[in-house]
Amino acid sequence: MNALIFLFSFIFSVSLVSASDFCYDWQNNLYYGLRENNDVRFLQTALNKEGLLAEDYITGNFFNLTFNSVKSFQKKYGIEQTGFVGPLTRGQLNKIYACGSTAAATSAPISKTAAPKITEVIPSSGQIGATIILKGTGFSTSTNRLYVGYDVLENIKSENGEIKFVFSPPIPKDMKSLSMSLTFGFYVENINGLSNAKTFLLTF
Repeated sequence: MNALIFLFSFIFSVSLVSASDFCYDWQNNLYYGLRENNDVRFLQTALNKEGLLAEDYITGNFFNLTFNSVKSFQKKYGIEQTGFVGPLTRGQLNKIYACGSTAAATSAPISKTAAPKITEVIPSSGQIGATIILKGTGFSTSTNRLYVGYDVLENIKSENGEIKFVFSPPIPKDMKSLSMSLTFGFYVENINGLSNAKTFLLTF
């Protein structure tokens, strides 16, 4: 009974932003792990208008609820459900909500082979300064773009199906003494397309 009450309370708490007086032009890719980001805040506003995200979660932080809402948006408009706001998803958002009268969707890059795929993150958790290895397929030997939740790393090399990098998010010093953890999402993008998302748990 309590579960039903909670469910109905949640459903009716999704207060949709007014369809009028809202427009925005998305120019940047958005992804799991972004924090206090204005583009994400407007993305969440659009997702709220679509009935996919409660108004309480318009925060500018891109975590599980926004990730899953983006996937629902992608499903609704026939886009591959990655949870990543790349060219196709941005194009659809701009088609609906762009401020200009002739907003054009950005074309996705043409894939030459299968899109990259991350199969494993080693280690799956660790502290700031950890060396992380992404294992997978479809990585470029020299021109991967790596989204790590706090930054975008360009022209990252891959050898033997692995990408290696040092995880160094700009976490304030006073947080390092806290007993807590944060989740970051990783994606790889190259000429062949965009990978799936894999997460890493940052511990202190």
